[in-house]
Amino acid sequence: MGDLYKLIESLRVQRHDFMNDLQIIYGYLQVDKEDKAKEYIDKLSVQNKYLSEIYSLGDLYLGYSLEKNIKECSSKHIEINIDIEISKLSKKPFDFEYNKKINLVNNIFNELEKNEPECIHIYIFEDSIGESVFISNNNSMIDEINWMESWSIINTSIDDIKVYKCEYGDNLAYRLVF
Repeated sequence: MGDLYKLIESLRVQRHDFMNDLQIIYGYLQVDKEDKAKEYIDKLSVQNKYLSEIYSLGDLYLGYSLEKNIKECSSKHIEINIDIEISKLSKKPFDFEYNKKINLVNNIFNELEKNEPECIHIYIFEDSIGESVFISNNNSMIDEINWMESWSIINTSIDDIKVYKCEYGDNLAYRLVF
């Protein structure tokens, strides 16, 4: 029953967001701001292109957790920058214990939002450590991936994901490794 409720609630929120998007576009058109309407449509198009790429990685729960947070950030006027370097995950890391993992991603975004960033960066890639999702409030933190020994390991009760955190002043980065 709980999962069905969550699905129905998610569909309700999605429909509500869709109606809001239509109202914004319609509002721009009513006041003869066609270029603003086109900009908004382009923004939605780019966002949905990246969401499609995230879902095509093969893990629906990971896709859902990122989509939920991306849309929430967007509604708060926080820009999202997404870079995906892999086409498919070798496994579905969020399938097992997905509630804990979705909560983990939610907590990461909440922590990043505390510093009121203008932009949150998401980088999905693979290197010698493993397939990873990097989430940060500063794009320059991506350079810190080369210095993983300086990152803190975050202890979680999740067995199949390692969580790393790097902090430099107000700049935060998290790396989930599968």
